[in-house]
Amino acid sequence: DPQWQSKFEKLFDPSKLAVPFYAVLGDGDHRSDRVAPRLYGLNNPRWTHPKPTYPFQTESHGAKFTFIGVDTTFLLGNISNPDVRIANRVMVHALQMLSSDWKIMFGHHSLYSSGGKRDGERSKKLREVCENWFEKFALDLYIGGNDRSLEILKPKKGVTHVVSGGGGGPEM
Repeated sequence: DPQWQSKFEKLFDPSKLAVPFYAVLGDGDHRSDRVAPRLYGLNNPRWTHPKPTYPFQTESHGAKFTFIGVDTTFLLGNISNPDVRIANRVMVHALQMLSSDWKIMFGHHSLYSSGGKRDGERSKKLREVCENWFEKFALDLYIGGNDRSLEILKPKKGVTHVVSGGGGGPEM
């Protein structure tokens, strides 16, 4: 798809930003080819999207960080769908089993926001699915991007929430 050129490769020039990108899908991606983002990583080593929900770890400045990329569209789905059950299981397993100094989760949808979609049905459902696990396994930070705003919210149940969705539009 030529959009990979205009919306990723030219926008995030590797000579100026030579860092890996860890991707998660949004609801718009579920309306098209969900495998394409994984396949794109075969041609571009900076792009990583191994599974719909996946953890990875890294270290920096003497601290260990666990990142968990979640497909929030699956988390919002009907639990009778095997993909939804797998996404939930992987998320909980990553929170439970991975020991680190910092646990950071990121997904397409936000749990909280003061942007245009704040407290919509998706945010409320995502809180129902995730918040008890976040609290139980001491998640430090959740980053969502669907709302068209840039904000850091006061911690909710011990978790700081960041919305980084300003790249999608000029609304806020």
